[in-house]
Amino acid sequence: MELKKFNLLFIAGLLLLAASCTRMKTEYYPNGKIQSQVSYRFGKEHGTARYYENTYGKLELALNFKNGKKEGKSLKYYLNNKVECESFYHNDLLEGRQIFYTPMNQPVMEINFHKGLKEGPYREWYSGSDVLKVNGQYKNDMFDGHWEYHDERDIMVGEGDFKDGDGVLTSFDPNGRINRKTTYKNSLRDGPEYYYDLQGNVIKTVVYQEEHIVEIDGIKINEE
Repeated sequence: MELKKFNLLFIAGLLLLAASCTRMKTEYYPNGKIQSQVSYRFGKEHGTARYYENTYGKLELALNFKNGKKEGKSLKYYLNNKVECESFYHNDLLEGRQIFYTPMNQPVMEINFHKGLKEGPYREWYSGSDVLKVNGQYKNDMFDGHWEYHDERDIMVGEGDFKDGDGVLTSFDPNGRINRKTTYKNSLRDGPEYYYDLQGNVIKTVVYQEEHIVEIDGIKINEE
């Protein structure tokens, strides 16, 4: 009985110590409006953190910390109080699904993460529409598998197949004819990009190196 009583007192003492070491720090803008309210424990962010915009004093970002690292749900807001972005963190890294919304609360982008890297489905929608603009997936932060691009009429205007970020993206004109092929390496334009006329003949060649144009139709481009 005495041991049980001691354990209860010990636990109560720890809880009291933790509570006494927890405080809310409030910072202000020069105009006197609240800039942030962050909970600290033992000198590290722990618990709720809220950040406000300067003009109207409205909540801009709300997230949680655990021992100084982001943990759990994070919400970024528009001025109309609608959610702009919903994210999740584990051990200070993005984890799971991140969704961006329009001010009218319609999803426009979905990205999935694992340990801070893009991993899994990636989708973009046209604003105010359920038509997918981009539909693909990532693996280890690189383009992977089949990607499709559609216009606002839901007509496919591009597709590509990738592995470890390497592949070729083929683009189509409104009539479904190939008008461009672009080479990718490590999810960046890197290598030749061919432009085609209506008969399928190559009419222009642009060479990229890590997204930078280095050559056009055999002529070297000097970047300053």
